[in-house]
Amino acid sequence: MALSRLHVGLSVVHDNVDALIKDIGIGKIDKAAIVAFARKHPDALNSSDKDTGKTLLHCLLLSQVHDVDLYKTLLNLGASPCVRDHRGLTAAHLACDYYIDPEAIILPFMLADCNMPEKHNTLSIWDIAIDTCNPKGIEVICQRGAIVHDPTRVSLKMELIVLQKAPRARETVLAFIENFYKERNWNNSLKIVPGQTVIYDSDMMNIDAINERRTYFYNVRELAKNGHIATLYEMGLYPPKLDKSPISRRSWADTQYLQLYMRDALGLFTKSVKRLL
Repeated sequence: MALSRLHVGLSVVHDNVDALIKDIGIGKIDKAAIVAFARKHPDALNSSDKDTGKTLLHCLLLSQVHDVDLYKTLLNLGASPCVRDHRGLTAAHLACDYYIDPEAIILPFMLADCNMPEKHNTLSIWDIAIDTCNPKGIEVICQRGAIVHDPTRVSLKMELIVLQKAPRARETVLAFIENFYKERNWNNSLKIVPGQTVIYDSDMMNIDAINERRTYFYNVRELAKNGHIATLYEMGLYPPKLDKSPISRRSWADTQYLQLYMRDALGLFTKSVKRLL
């Protein structure tokens, strides 16, 4: 009997969450009712709508509610900005969208874990902020310590908004340049995958001055040069696949050797972004 009452109680609570979510979805924002529910049922704050996977935080953001005190209250009571909806997006993702929070008023409170691992083929907070050309959002996520896990993707997305002459594209790139710091926003451990990722060093190869007698020190097909990718096979070059560096004689998996080249990776990344301006 006790278990039956518990099940009924949980069902009622979930129905109440669904009702609140539906009301918010149609623009019916009752702050007092939301706060009262949150205080009475804090454990239900991260319950998701069965059809969309959205939580209260998702729905408030999508309805462009910019009441800082309301968000603070919900977060203090246990609402998590890291719950994913059925599209794989969290409340933190949504808050990075210029068209949801253009002044980045709510975003700072949503970045409880801005370096939460991304699922395969899902958008990152960098993707959202860059795609929607959100300079204030970029400023906030940089300052809150968001790490650039995929520098190639970030730089290419910035290049795309510039080429498309998207509104606020230049301001978005500038916001990144002014607020990005390697000590805070650069994750060295993910930059080079031994045996797969290109390691570029200006002393290793100059593809503009091909010398047939020269040995090409690469163990993969592509060469990164000045932020661009050129396929060596397309140029008629067939570099040997090496199991260790011909310079250091260390294995590609040697972390000490790999860290030596991470400074170059950072330099290429920052140059590729700065040249957009």
